[in-house]
Amino acid sequence: MALPHRERILAITAALLCMALGTLAVKLGSNYWLLEAEERTQLIAFDQAKNLERNIDRSLAGAKVLATVIELNGGRDDDFDALAESILKGLQGITNLQLAPDGIIAKIYPLPGNEKAIGHNVLVDDKRRAEAQLAVTSRRLTLAGPFTLVQGGVAIIGRQPVFVGNRFWGFASALITMDQVLAMTELNSLDGERYHFKLWRYHPDSQAEQVIAGDAEIADEVSARAPIALPNSTWYLDVGYHKPPLLRAVFGLGFTLSLLISLIVGHWLYNLLSRPRQLQRRVEAKTTELRAANQQLQREKQQLNLFRNAVEQSGNVIIIADRDGLVEYVNPRFSSVSGFSASEVVGQRPQVIKSEFTSPAENRELWNTLLAGQTWRGERRNRRKNGSHYWSLLQISPIRDEHGEITHFLSVSDDITDSKENQLLIEKLAYHDSLTGLNNRRYFIDRLEQAVRFGERHQRCAAVMFLDLDRFKAVNDRFGHQVGDELLIEVAKRLLQVTRKSDLCARLAGDEFTVLLTEVDCVQGVYAVAEKIITRMRGPITIGDHGCDISISIGISLIDQSHQSAGQVLRQADMALYMAKNAGRDQYRVYQAEQSLHETPAD
Repeated sequence: MALPHRERILAITAALLCMALGTLAVKLGSNYWLLEAEERTQLIAFDQAKNLERNIDRSLAGAKVLATVIELNGGRDDDFDALAESILKGLQGITNLQLAPDGIIAKIYPLPGNEKAIGHNVLVDDKRRAEAQLAVTSRRLTLAGPFTLVQGGVAIIGRQPVFVGNRFWGFASALITMDQVLAMTELNSLDGERYHFKLWRYHPDSQAEQVIAGDAEIADEVSARAPIALPNSTWYLDVGYHKPPLLRAVFGLGFTLSLLISLIVGHWLYNLLSRPRQLQRRVEAKTTELRAANQQLQREKQQLNLFRNAVEQSGNVIIIADRDGLVEYVNPRFSSVSGFSASEVVGQRPQVIKSEFTSPAENRELWNTLLAGQTWRGERRNRRKNGSHYWSLLQISPIRDEHGEITHFLSVSDDITDSKENQLLIEKLAYHDSLTGLNNRRYFIDRLEQAVRFGERHQRCAAVMFLDLDRFKAVNDRFGHQVGDELLIEVAKRLLQVTRKSDLCARLAGDEFTVLLTEVDCVQGVYAVAEKIITRMRGPITIGDHGCDISISIGISLIDQSHQSAGQVLRQADMALYMAKNAGRDQYRVYQAEQSLHETPAD
């Protein structure tokens, strides 16, 4: 009788211990779930907020591109429909583009369904006047809304002020409906995952919370908030997660499981004395395990076949290479994109598709990332078999074995040639002068700001040249603007011939040009470049049958630690140019703070 008595004591002790451990495990699991839910909710909020912010900014870029073209055309909007159509194709998410000379909406593309907005004056409309006037005074794009449209619906609109010279011309606007704003995110699909969201802002007039979309309140146990930074406004995205009802009963379930486990343990201890019967059970269990392992192998084989078919039929280009970079596998999509067959690249390095646009430094950075066990992501311009080029969006990841050692690399890429070419075209329109092909004022100012900051940190020599053609007005008056335009093109070509590739040449307006000299060894080097430009520009320059007698005057500002902004550098170069003009033209002057301006240094 002693043995069964001891067995019962062991069984009861094991049951109580299992019950205690089970309850503790449930509590720890609940706390872990809550922490994980908070992190996941925070991640969703910030991810959707950044996605929304990024897509709205990208859509609002349509208004900036449209405004830039109108400014470059001197206020003419003859090709508005064609230009607007190309912008809508290049930038997703825009409902329509508008032009409002003097604040009055005159043109909309596409027009059908928006006719009621024609003739609407946004500068006198009480609901739209504040953002419109702010855009004019700040000369920056402003975001208005959300509000109800005259033609129906609720939308936001970005207004970019257009200035021709220093005169306010009107607005170039991009309208985005709220349905499109929400479509840019996955917010509408969150309800199916037990998430709720509220998109809101502080109303600019009352400062009260204004709910833009989603639920009026987020009262869930787990919630997160992410800001959305927009022009002249900040929106907020609140995301909440509703705790599943089953989780509330987890402690009862844990107790039940603990009780069940305790009974199992007691039963196992009781049968421990029956070794022959337990041995038989082990044999049966092993047989079942082997049968299950065989079934698992069959399932894994089917899964491998599925994976192989998925890779073979994938719309992505997939390459697998060994640790030395030798290609072991390419899928059919690789051959259709690059023109190389699998037999031509297997056993070779991926350099067969590498183009001259990829530098050795970029290759080293890629391999350093992969050999460090990290994933490399980026864009590359590759070469097809026929010599043409295409853009790829790449993700290359290391593959490790069971010991954690890198054995292979997996490359998955998309052919983004069409979207990349559209992006490059839009960037060229935004940053280049349409007549000469040089960089425009916007791009030059941006690069100059970088040079000023770089000079402050690294104490490197740099300079800005402000150039103005002498007697250019006489050429226009005598031979006409067509000859004047061709003369400006020729001046731009000569300017590029006498400057280095590392220097930045730009046309600001009319016959005004600028040159940003970086990485200059000494001040004498700046003077030498100025002499070369003046010598190269001395006329007459032949345009067709006309000899254009011109020269060029240059004002120079040397960039040092005292400069605070690009505007300050340009003003100093402009002052030096003024002195060069007054001194008789066809020469240069250098701005010096201690003596205002000084004469051209002697040879």
